[in-house]
Amino acid sequence: MSQTLLNFDFLNEPIVKRFLADPQNQQLFQEVTENPNEQNHLLLDRKFKVFYKKARMLKYFSTMIRISSIDFDKKDRKIKQRYLLTLDAPLNNEDEKTTRTETIPDPVEEPFTTSCVNLTECITDPTLYRAYTRLNKKQKKVLNLMYLEGLTLQDIATFLGDSKQNINNIHKRSLNRLKSTISLKNQED
Repeated sequence: MSQTLLNFDFLNEPIVKRFLADPQNQQLFQEVTENPNEQNHLLLDRKFKVFYKKARMLKYFSTMIRISSIDFDKKDRKIKQRYLLTLDAPLNNEDEKTTRTETIPDPVEEPFTTSCVNLTECITDPTLYRAYTRLNKKQKKVLNLMYLEGLTLQDIATFLGDSKQNINNIHKRSLNRLKSTISLKNQED
């Protein structure tokens, strides 16, 4: 009995250090070393067994969680490597140049649908109508293509065989003329 109490090498074990970190367990251990009897031994032994069982369960669960998360990451990485999403790859294995990217719909809103063939049929305001009829042929064409057909500046430039900058200037001048005519009319009223 005295031999086991004198051999305190087990106190350096991490599990024993954690057990004795609790003040109640520390006090119970001191009672066993100072007043060794069967009841104190059994109480200390029982408390240590409960503590040890909890520590083992905690270690088991934390290890399982860590291993499960590693396995999940491996599985997820494997799936991502197997099923790559390549938007620039051709749709078929043939020499087609159509890619997945080209099949994705453009998020740009569709132009409003109307039965008008040109803007003169759609304009209901008499002042705006007079201002529109005073525009030159190219200005009317640009406005019709942009607002009725829904073409972009680049598309209109390609269609008319002109530069994008020139089409942009024509568009701006047309809108400014319409705006100034309406502003003058509003000032007169």
